[in-house]
Amino acid sequence: MEAKEYWDEIRSLADAFRQAMKDGEITDDETAEEWLHQTIDSHQFVIYTYKAKCVGLHTNNPDAMLDEFGAEGLVRNESVNYEGMAYCSMMADLRMLIEGWQDEQDDETEDAA
Repeated sequence: MEAKEYWDEIRSLADAFRQAMKDGEITDDETAEEWLHQTIDSHQFVIYTYKAKCVGLHTNNPDAMLDEFGAEGLVRNESVNYEGMAYCSMMADLRMLIEGWQDEQDDETEDAA
């Protein structure tokens, strides 16, 4: 997987998140977190080990799992937990895009007032 494919997918997920908000599927922080978890947890970049390893090459948040769970989370069943690392990294990258979009929305609202 190339970096472009990774970031195109993250942007696509951010667009899907925005659409879910517009459609009323996401109405508060709880439904937002549920949507993010379900989307990332079942994503092919997380469930397939090769792609999970590639996420580590392209993410802007390679230490997201360490930040979230500490060193204990890096190993599962005596193996490197690539899938867990990919989940945390993708979640952090996606949140960065969503928060950036929400900041833009807030700026536009302030400018209009």
